[in-house]
Amino acid sequence: MEDNLGEAFLHLTMSIQAMSARIDAEPINQQNTPLENLLLRGPVKIGEELGELNEAIIGMTGQNPRKGFTHTQYDVDKELLDIALTALGTYEHRHGNNGSALAALAIHVAGVRDRQTRYDEEKAAS
Repeated sequence: MEDNLGEAFLHLTMSIQAMSARIDAEPINQQNTPLENLLLRGPVKIGEELGELNEAIIGMTGQNPRKGFTHTQYDVDKELLDIALTALGTYEHRHGNNGSALAALAIHVAGVRDRQTRYDEEKAAS
């Protein structure tokens, strides 16, 4: 099981790194300034993906009476993953596509988990 997990981690790392490098290599991105690329690859693209998530949620719940039910839970899940992938790709871009996004995410998750654990322990002690 651990071998498969390690292989999956390596495959994901290489895939995110390659996708980010490919986007960086696009001619339009070669013409942009580093700041433009950072903004377009980061907040602007994540905002676009968030809009697609909102559209999927509205479509899944039928909140637009004119359109009705147009999306499924699968569509919502896919858009959530698109946001995560966009954030990881942006991290890769900011760090020279060095393959560090998933390792950085793992470290960040561990830190958040540790803070949560300390909070829960402090709350239980009071």
